[in-house]
Amino acid sequence: MQEALGWKNKNHYTYKEWVRLLRMKFLFLGFLATLVFILILFAIYFTGELNSKSDSFIICKKAENELDFVEGIFKNNDYSEALKKYEKVSEEFTSTDCPSLFARLRKRQGDCLSNISELNEVEYENNYKNAIQYYKDALKIYHKDIYPNEYARTQNNL
Repeated sequence: MQEALGWKNKNHYTYKEWVRLLRMKFLFLGFLATLVFILILFAIYFTGELNSKSDSFIICKKAENELDFVEGIFKNNDYSEALKKYEKVSEEFTSTDCPSLFARLRKRQGDCLSNISELNEVEYENNYKNAIQYYKDALKIYHKDIYPNEYARTQNNL
């Protein structure tokens, strides 16, 4: 009766039906394996990106702490020592790592050289030229639309 209606017993497939079922299963498993592989690649990519961002954050935090320390030396009017420390800090990060800190560093280096020039007339002209270059480096980052106060202070020093 079931065969007359076109129904078949679940355990009895023809050879062609078995082949078709196996192809469908392999296609599905291949699709699933490809999907898992793509997800793994995305996970590796985004994990690497997060690690680079967290590394940059650590570099910026360390540089910020060191800059804060050197600010104390600068405020004690020890400009030569502060300039040496600023030079050491400048080796640890770039403008792409921490743009605002880099600009702050360059402005402070310019401030140090400007103050040294006022106190010591031996290398007056050379120190002022270097200070101007530091201020110009800071102004590359301190745009007046984004950092209006820092831009004005740095521009005032030129």
